[in-house]
Amino acid sequence: MTEFANARAGKRNAIALNNNAVTAEMRGIVKLAAEPALPGESVKAAIGRAARQLSLNYRRAYTFWYGEHCAVLAHEADRLRTAELRLLAERRARLATELKQITARLNALEERTGNEKAGNETVGDRASAGAEVGA
Repeated sequence: MTEFANARAGKRNAIALNNNAVTAEMRGIVKLAAEPALPGESVKAAIGRAARQLSLNYRRAYTFWYGEHCAVLAHEADRLRTAELRLLAERRARLATELKQITARLNALEERTGNEKAGNETVGDRASAGAEVGA
């Protein structure tokens, strides 16, 4: 191969790697938009939900979901990256709310369990004290 041919092949490989990276990024965004997955939901329904979340048509979301090779326009990539920021912020808010609920539930269970243990010890102490007195 000539030097020119080597340079062209290198450029083609770099473009292919870049396209693969962008396609993988878009795939991740579409899968994020499909979360949270609903029990018993089909992949088709998840892709449809992601398409609606991202304002894509179903076929475009499908292409990204399965990582099919396609040209990604710059404005489309920018729009999906902006949507990813929104989706991540929403997910963070959901997780923060869920964490607060879990913490409250754990605290309530620990408090109740602590009271039950203290109550059981008191009942046990009373029973042994009564047995000693009666003996």
